[in-house]
Amino acid sequence: MTWRARLIPAILVCTVILSAATASANPTDGAATESPNITIIEAQELVIKDSEGRIRIKLGMTGVDGVEQPRISIYDKNGLGVLAIEGGEGGSFSIFRPWLGDSPDSNATVLNSWSTMVPTFYQWVTLQMVAAQNVGGWALTDKINKQGLTAFYDDTAEEGAVRLFLTVNTITQPSWNKHTGLGQFSVSDREVRTAYELAGNAVLEIVRSYYGYMAPTELEIVFYIQGYLVGTWVNGKMKLAGEY
Repeated sequence: MTWRARLIPAILVCTVILSAATASANPTDGAATESPNITIIEAQELVIKDSEGRIRIKLGMTGVDGVEQPRISIYDKNGLGVLAIEGGEGGSFSIFRPWLGDSPDSNATVLNSWSTMVPTFYQWVTLQMVAAQNVGGWALTDKINKQGLTAFYDDTAEEGAVRLFLTVNTITQPSWNKHTGLGQFSVSDREVRTAYELAGNAVLEIVRSYYGYMAPTELEIVFYIQGYLVGTWVNGKMKLAGEY
């Protein structure tokens, strides 16, 4: 069989459309249907070789437990699978590194529609923020100092919902030495609540220096003092530990 065609890139389907081409096909291998502008060739597998006859790309179907999925596999010059992209049902997909030939290794999956080993842009920003902010000695207000900060960014959060979860450890400023130990204070709950609401506002501004604009509704901060829980800041309001 002789095929002369130009392959349209990025088509991951089993029906391959070749533009401005001619084809002759063996009925046992596939069928060719011609129209005035295009030629459609139907085949179970398309193999592309380099100038030395080595297989470098395969486009076809793969089956696991009787379920077939379309897959494109890319190989290096030694025949080792470099990368594979596989489509699933309901919009699902997987990108993996098939270490041996064309067989996918579940431990080599680098990206799919449910989970991923590749951080998103905002998850990388979160790592950058934690690396810079997880240190002590930073004043949040004239009453509260930041001692450490950790964070988790939820890419699956709906619009307007909490997507960034922070844990911030604190100590009091010498001028407001009201912490008596074990997370207890020598001032009223109202004063503690107000102090940490202002500290939460300061943390929000730190967050915005990394993410740009972020609404208070998208941020949750759990405050500790010397490792003891103080409470949770959400949307500008502080709820102390034990409050309902």
